[in-house]
Formats: sequence, structure tokens, C-alpha cells
Amino acid sequence: WGIASTGHLLLEETLLFHARYMGDFFRCQRRLHYPGIDYIFPGEIPAVTCKLAASVAHLYGKERVISECFALTGWGFEPGHMKWMTDWQIVNGIDLIVPHAFFYSITEEEPIPPMEENLGFRWFDCPPSMFTQQPYWDYYGWYADYVRRVCYLITRGRHQCRIALYYPIESVQADFIPTAEHCDLHTFRLPGTWMTPSYRWDGTSMERTDTHFRATANMLRDAGLDYDVVDDDSLRDAIMENGSLVIRRGGSYRAIILPRTTWIPAEVYEKIAELHSQGGIIVATGGVPRYACNGASRDHEVQSLSARIFGMSPEQAAARMERGETPLSGFDSGSSSAILHRRPGRELSSHLRSQDLWDFQSDAPGIYSQHRKIGAVDAYFLSHHEREDGKAARIRLKGSGLPVIFDPWDGKVYTPGRWERNGECIKLDYAFEPNEAFFVLIGAREDLPAAASTRRDFQSLSLYRELTPKWKLTLDLGDRHPMRVRDMPLFPRFDEMDGERALESLKPWEDIGLEGFSGGGTYEADFEWEAGTGEDIHLDLGCVGVAAEVVLNGASCGVRMWKPYRYPLTGAIRRGENRLRIRVVNTLANAIQETYGKGRVPTEASEELVQRFARFGKGELRSGLLGPVRILISER
Repeated sequence: WGIASTGHLLLEETLLFHARYMGDFFRCQRRLHYPGIDYIFPGEIPAVTCKLAASVAHLYGKERVISECFALTGWGFEPGHMKWMTDWQIVNGIDLIVPHAFFYSITEEEPIPPMEENLGFRWFDCPPSMFTQQPYWDYYGWYADYVRRVCYLITRGRHQCRIALYYPIESVQADFIPTAEHCDLHTFRLPGTWMTPSYRWDGTSMERTDTHFRATANMLRDAGLDYDVVDDDSLRDAIMENGSLVIRRGGSYRAIILPRTTWIPAEVYEKIAELHSQGGIIVATGGVPRYACNGASRDHEVQSLSARIFGMSPEQAAARMERGETPLSGFDSGSSSAILHRRPGRELSSHLRSQDLWDFQSDAPGIYSQHRKIGAVDAYFLSHHEREDGKAARIRLKGSGLPVIFDPWDGKVYTPGRWERNGECIKLDYAFEPNEAFFVLIGAREDLPAAASTRRDFQSLSLYRELTPKWKLTLDLGDRHPMRVRDMPLFPRFDEMDGERALESLKPWEDIGLEGFSGGGTYEADFEWEAGTGEDIHLDLGCVGVAAEVVLNGASCGVRMWKPYRYPLTGAIRRGENRLRIRVVNTLANAIQETYGKGRVPTEASEELVQRFARFGKGELRSGLLGPVRILISER
């Protein structure tokens, strides 16, 4: 029929949820053309959730991996937060972003037919809407183009990793008794938060298995190591090739980690033993396999394989862990080919790095990578997962040839400013902005660097002067399209507002009587420029709520929707007088609060929902140009 199927399952976050709600994540997801997840609420989703769906695609030859995201983040949800959630998913394997949602209408002016369970509501239906009601809709295309460029490149070639993390679902299913007395599986009673439940090292057997699996998965990503999660069915069809375990439809692995795997199919364990016999790396945490999923008659096979691989029986492994004798090498010979760790941690990640199972290294935490091979090019998507502070880092990437930087925000190619070759690696020194992400392409055409400008990081820029003129501020509601204006909240009434005002200094909108206004505001001022115009000159707006477009002397300098609000001025700035226009737009949250949060318009929303979605504390709704507005010049 030419129709692709896609979707996500109910609660992907833990193996306990898998056993309760779906049985087996892989067997459900591999039936879809595009496996997927959902990422709702504004908090951070663990890396393992993304990696599970991405692994289904890698192992079973799926074209894309989707995420339904941003629902229930609220009306104050800013584009910068949107990018933070987007990059985190992409660097962990998601490559098709499905934003929730774009509502045709959010008003309650039109009658809403009575429906059971409060269905059919408008402004309080899992907000926000990102459609024309939002002031930042004027610039949403810039975000969409950024995602389009990233997801195009991240779906080219083949994902590169050499570590497999075993999916120990049978070890959970074997212990699963669906009663609250045995294990509290109710979603909202788990310790921690829903998306990031606490690790339960001393919980029930099934909770400990789940904890080892999630902790190993997230620890690997934090340590800069990439992996695929592998299930039994993909391992059954695997073959050995050049000392690696090769999945027929995708994936080649030289190491496999068994996170507290108590139960395993005997024939699958045979494949793992074959990898070990050909020099592969086998790591177990929390114990070694003991039982066969095929029945008690084959338990001896599993136990014999554990003894062959790890040099100890499951009972011996448990006793030695109890005495604190881990990590334990196979046969106590110091061999690094099979090691048991009591818990996943730094020793485990260091061991894998010592076996040359890395492609990416960073000396600073919070920087993540996805590596793809596109023909002869090694493509690394680097993401700095920090929303507020910059971070200087030394990055090491494997690959031969010259490196170039591709920035998916503007679609331009740059040469890195500070880099060197060290054997088969590229060393790159770079100071990352908050939430900055870009591609490093190694081995691209050699004529690209000569044609590209140099990528400057924030450490190469210095303050030249701060602009402190008197500003003229003019308010607007965007393009005033009838559909857009009609669907705005009723208050404040734009026609009753003072649409122009003079400002002696920059202040948040809530401090100048605009706390309820959602829309745009254009700041205009003149300034004198006495220096040259050929330098690398930038305008930095400081703090902005929430997106801004800069026009200098009639020339557009671009749009920014998140930090840093920095714009190149070279080519637009001139000696003498310069005319600067900065248009800032915020979110719809201000008008939602003014209309519904203050009770100025009746609503069918409950008091709980009004409090949740329409009321904000002072300072929570950052709007306008806050500054400081500065001109920066590159020193290098």
C-alpha cells in the first residue's frame, strides 16, 4: 500500500516496563517500518531510551528512528530548550523528530462539544502548540531547517560502534510476578522520576537486572563510548567475521556486555562464546549467566559456557563478588578478554578504552558524539549537552584526511581553528558554546578547507565596546494574518496597548508593563562605528527572550533562537553612523497567563490545569531584549 508504520510503545524507560506492558521491546518495535519513542515533559530522558529504538533500526535494517516529543513541556517552553532536547535525541540515535503539536485552534470561543473524560479541550491540551499562535512561529523555519540538515546527514552511511550491550529481558521476565507486593511497578510510584527512575542496586532480582542494564547503558554514553543494544533474535542470526560478531542486517561488534544476565538462550550464549574464542571482549556485570531459557535440561550448557568464558562457575562468581574480589579476569590469568565487574563504572569504561573500542574522546564531560561512516568520510555529530555554560575541550576523533566543520544551523562549512593530526586521530581544541552542536567531517574533499572560513569559538572573541543607546521599541503581532490574530488569547488587547515607547535602558518586558504581552518587539537605535570593517566583527545580544532577528543598515545578519545570540556584522557594518534593528519575539505563555491564569476569560480547564499551564512566577517568563548588547572582535 505504500504506507509506512511507525509509533512508540507505552513506557520505554525500564526493563520492568518492558516486561509489564509489551513483553519484549525488540519484538514489538521491529514490526514497525520506523521504530520510535516519545519524549514528553521538559526533563532529560536517559540515553538508553533513545539507544533502544536506534538499535532496533541498526539491527533490523530500518530506515529511520522517530521521536514524538515536546508535549506537556508547557507554554513557557522556549526554542533553546527545544534544541537541547532535540540534540540529545539525535546524538543518541533518533533521526526523525515529530514535534507535538500544531493546533489549528487553541481558543475556547468556539463551542466545544461535551465529550467523555474531558477530550476535545484546546489551550490546555498537552501544551504547547507550536503553530501560528506562537510569536516564534515567524522563525520556526530556522529550527526546522536545522533539524532537516542534521537528520539528513545523520541518516547517511552507517552507524559506527564496536560494543554490543545485551538486552537481558529474559532475566527480568523469569522473575516477573505482576503484583505490587513483589515489585512496585506502578509508573508513578517508582523511586526517582518517571523518565529517570532511580537505580535499585539492592532491590528485587528483576529490579537489580534493570538497574545494571540502564546504568551500564547510560554510563557508556557518559564515558564517550557508543554501543548498540542487541537482542536474542539478532544474535541467533549473527556470524563471525574477522574476530567480530556481525549481525546480518547491520552491526559488527568486537565486544559484548552482559548486564546482570542470569537467564540466556543456550544457542545465543554459544555465539558469545564463539566471539570470545576468536579474541572478542566479553564483559559481565553483577554475575555471569546461570540458566538456559530453553529449559532446565540445558542449564548445564550455560553454566559450562560461563566457566569456559570467565573461568568460574556462576556460584563461584557470586561468592567472589560477595567478598569484593571484582573486577575478575578470565581464569585469573590477567586476561582482558573476559572480565566480571560487580557494578558498571569507570573501571569498565577504562577497560573498554584500553581495548581500542573507542572512536571519540573528550577531556571535558557533557560532550557527546555519534559516528557514522559515509563512503570514505568519517562523520561525527558532536553535541555539548549543557544549556547555560560554555566549555573548553580537547576532542580526539579517529579518521584520516583533513577535518572540516559543518554547521547545520547555517548550512556552512568551516575549517577548525585549532587542530592537529596524531597518528590515526584528529585532535581538535574547541570551546563549546552552551548547547552547541555541529558535524566534524574527516576525509572530505581536500579543496573544501581552502574555500571555507575558519570556525571561531567564543574564546577567540574579545569585547570591543558595549552599545548603550536610547532605544525605540515598537510592538507587533507578526504578520497579522486573520487566522493568527483570531486565535490569540483575548488579553491583553493589542489595540488598547501603547505600541511604541522610548527606553533609556534595556529591561525585561515584565518590568515595563508588558508582562502579559505575547508577540514581537522591534528595538531600533543608531550608533557610531570608528574602527575598520574588514575584521571578524560580531554583535552579541547577551540575554534574549526568546528569539531575535538582527538587521544592520538594511542588511539581514540572521536569526538566533537560542544562546549564543551572536551575529556576524562583517560586510554590513560601516564607518560612521549605523542603523540597528533587532526584532525579538517571545512565547505565548504571557498571554495565556493574562487571559486564563488571571481568570479574565472563563475556561473549562480545571483549577489544577490552570495552575499547571497558565500561571508563572515572577521572572519565569523571560521576554524582550535584556542585553548587554556588545560588539566583539576576533583576536585570531
